[in-house]
Formats: sequence, structure tokens, C-alpha cells
Amino acid sequence: MSQTPAKSTPFMRQWERAKSQHPDTLLLFRMGDFYEIFGEDAKVVSRECELTLTARHKDSPNPIPMCGVPYHSIERHIATLLSRGYRVSICEQMEDPKYARGLVKREVVRVLSPGTVLEDAFLSGVGAATGNNFLAALSCDAKMTRFGLALVDVSTGEFLAGEIESVAGTELNPCEPDTEVTQSGAADVTPENAESSGRFAKLREELLRFAPSEILVPQRLRECAGFLQM
Repeated sequence: MSQTPAKSTPFMRQWERAKSQHPDTLLLFRMGDFYEIFGEDAKVVSRECELTLTARHKDSPNPIPMCGVPYHSIERHIATLLSRGYRVSICEQMEDPKYARGLVKREVVRVLSPGTVLEDAFLSGVGAATGNNFLAALSCDAKMTRFGLALVDVSTGEFLAGEIESVAGTELNPCEPDTEVTQSGAADVTPENAESSGRFAKLREELLRFAPSEILVPQRLRECAGFLQM
């Protein structure tokens, strides 16, 4: 759903296009010496970074929430957002406004997430708990009794992978994706009843042990209340 009025300006239509390409991120939109944030993104950023929330087109029937950050201080605000689990996209001016004909060209040049950053300024916040900044990816079998867990720290190149079985699981070992586990004899589990079995205990232990800053979760697990509540 569009976050701008039906009759938006060319500038806001440019913002809408960039936002539609990265809907699950907070979009930082470069305007001269500032990065501007609009719509629902502005509400989140103003709250998390303690910025003043104002509005564009204040006198219109549908004012657009907005806030701004000077370009020279954007790094610390990005660090704050990443440390709190948000993904951030950066839209830059691709030409000098002094020489632009009409609307300045802008493009999203980078998408940052807690598990994929490399800069020390960002790593100090997201990876402080364990000394690593792990990006994790999960998979599960149809019964939700065996789980695949892979972790990578892109800042160091460290990689871990293995399988976890819900009753007598194995711990992860470096670079051993084929860790053997005992075949479970549990009955079929659906997203509706999985939460009552306690089958996520071993998985929870491993996630707490490695404390990944970002986890990629398959749809089946996202729909399971037991997983979301573990």
C-alpha cells in the first residue's frame, strides 16, 4: 500500500519506487546534505533514534510523516537501527544537483542488515554479545523434529553448519554440514500443534549459544506459534 497521497509529487513518486523495491527495509533517502525518511519508516526511525518527527505537506489531507539526519552523522543512526534488528537501505543521489536537469537521479546503492555488515562502526553494536556477528539460516523437516542450522560471520569468514534433532540433537561443528543425527520416531506435526511438544528446546539452546544477529527462517517455521514463542 502506498504511504503517500494519490496526487504525489515527482519527488515522492521517486521515493515510492525506491521503497517498493525494498519494502522490508527502512529507506534513507539522500536530499542534499540530509538523509530524509518518510512514511511509516519515519515513525520507526524517529522513535528508535530519538529524532523529531515532522510531516511533509502538513496542510494536505494526507500529510506524510518525515524526519531527517545530516549526512555526516548518519553512521551512528544506522548503527542504532542495525543493533535493534532493522534492515536499512540507502538511496543516494547519482548526479550533482547543480547539473541535474529536472529531478535528481537517485538509486538504492546498498542494503544493510544486522548479519551482513562489515564496518567496525556497525559490528560493535550487533555482534558484541559473542564476539562474532553471525547470520543464521534455518530449515526443518516436515515433522518439525529435525532442523538444519547454518551460521556465517561474513566479517571473519567463520562458518558453522549442522543438524539438530528435537530429542537427542547434536551440536554444531565447524564446516560439517553432514552431521549425523538419530532418526526421530515422532508423529507428524503441523504448525497448529507443534508448539505443545517442546520440540524447539535444542534449537533454542543452539540459537542462544551462538546468538546470531539475524536469522533467515522458512515460511513453515514462521507460521508455527511454538517457534515464535520459544
